[in-house]
This record gives sequence, structure tokens and C-alpha cells, in this order.
Amino acid sequence: QIQAYRVSGTATLRVLGTLALTVPAHILTPDNAAPVDVACIYTMDSTGNLAFPATPCTNQVVGLIYTGSQYVAVGANGLAGSTTALLMTSPDGNSWTDRAPPTSAPFLAGVATSGSLTVAVGAGGTILTSTDGASWTPVVSGTTQALNGVSWSGALWVVVGDGGTVLTSPDGSKWTVQNSGTKAPLLSVTHNGTRFVAVGSANTLITSP
Repeated sequence: QIQAYRVSGTATLRVLGTLALTVPAHILTPDNAAPVDVACIYTMDSTGNLAFPATPCTNQVVGLIYTGSQYVAVGANGLAGSTTALLMTSPDGNSWTDRAPPTSAPFLAGVATSGSLTVAVGAGGTILTSTDGASWTPVVSGTTQALNGVSWSGALWVVVGDGGTVLTSPDGSKWTVQNSGTKAPLLSVTHNGTRFVAVGSANTLITSP
């Protein structure tokens, strides 16, 4: 089953739970909020045919955005057992640079951008911010829960995570823990122009204006 939809203004195809950007080279990422499956960097020709990598995948890529000037991908280095956080950037989807994120967290699970600021979140309450994609700064989140998703409304950042965690920030540097009304793990959050919507396990769905 193939579903067409859009991410960061770029037409995309979801193929068997993976995400492929329709540009000269692409990241395929499993449709999960945490790195539990294998994903790699693939290429796609003008007809949409995938060219699979010559060597086995060694990383798990679970989050991908386009900032307006570059791609940012997050996930985990390694396929199983002990992993380290993965953070890569690319100007064109072909050449990727490992940014060696300043965290001991085993994985990063989500990434979002305002255009001028990019925020990545992950295990152990990890929040990293960057204005250029090359240099990343850890900030205090106020929680040790795994953080799974992040979204920007144009005026407010919202991060969601395990234990019903919801954090908000106007600037990405100072975060406030909010009462979500649930203890269910929250896996993803988005903003539709008027309100935030977050979803999680056990059919959990919460909204906020």
C-alpha cells in the first residue's frame, strides 16, 4: 500500500511504513516514534526507482525535516543493544555529515524547525537546539522521561514524551512542564495552524489551542 502526502512542502511517498523524499537522494525512515526498526539512506532516480545501499544499514533513522536550507535527520547509531544518538545534516540529500550530538542519550526520536531554530528531542529528557545545523546545544528540559516528538506553532514549541509528558517553550531554551491529563506515552505532536494535537499509546489523543 502506497500513500502520497507532503512533508516540509515536499511531495513524498510512504512505502510499507517508510518515508522517501522525492528529491535526488532520500532518507527512508520507519513509521515509529522511537528507533525500533532499521532505516538507511537510499537514492531514487527520476522515475522513482530506489537504489539500495551496497552495504548493510548500520543506523536507525526515525526523524527527518527540511529547514529551508538543509535536511536534518535523527535516530540512533547501531541496530540493536547499546546505541548512541544519531544526528546528521545534508544540504542536498546526497552528502551527509554526522554532527556528533552533545548527549549521552542512546537515541534521538524527533526533530522540528521554526526555520531559524531547529530542536531535536530524545531519550532521558534530551533536548538539543541549533541555529545552523552544525553546532548543537543541550538545554535543560526539566524531565528525565523519553521525549518522542516536537512541534513549532509559529509562536510556541511543544514537546511530548513518555508518561504523558508535555513541555512548552516560547524560545526553545527555557522549558515548562505542563499537565497533559494523561500518563500514557505521547508519541507525536503537530500544529494545524490553530491548535496542537498530540497522540500516543492506547488511542490517546489530546489537543490544546
